[in-house]
Amino acid sequence: MKRNNLIIVFTAFAFMALFYIPLFARFLLPINLFSSILGFYYFISLIIVDALLTITIIVYKIVRKQVQNRIFLFLAASFLSMVFFSFQNVFIYKIILGELPIGSNLVKFDPNQWKEKSSLNAPGGISYRERMLKNLVRSVLPGKNRGEIVELLGPSLETNYFKDVDKDLIYFLGPERTSIFNIDSEWLLIWIDEDGKFKKYQIVND
Repeated sequence: MKRNNLIIVFTAFAFMALFYIPLFARFLLPINLFSSILGFYYFISLIIVDALLTITIIVYKIVRKQVQNRIFLFLAASFLSMVFFSFQNVFIYKIILGELPIGSNLVKFDPNQWKEKSSLNAPGGISYRERMLKNLVRSVLPGKNRGEIVELLGPSLETNYFKDVDKDLIYFLGPERTSIFNIDSEWLLIWIDEDGKFKKYQIVND
């Protein structure tokens, strides 16, 4: 590939990398990217840019003689970069968090902090309880019996939420993180097995 073409490809890749940086930052920063109106518009812009790149490349194929090859090279490189960063983002999400919401891996579980009223404060759209969730459900709860869990997390809440769900314990976590509108709340449901020990958990929104 000619030097000028390499510059074009690198420029396109760098442009898409900068555009996707906020998606990677959410794994490291204590903030829910989509908890603000700015985050909502950013999310919409990702969809629009992806769609425009796809449509433009298709149109180019139809009227290719009217468009310079360098423009097409930039568009194609941008599109491939978009695909690359999208798959990489999904891969990192699965490796770091599994099925947990964004921001669950920010701090280690602290039973004292969990029980504080301030643990429900949500600066950046993520409560302190939500920030320690991964460590709690992956490393702390397994092997614990019901009494030990209650000692760590406090008494299970008496609430009408998920009344029909056959769970054993329920705890409020904070604002919903799986929606760009964040209008609901997030809850931790815990099940105990026949031996009285932790069996499984589920993160649900009301």
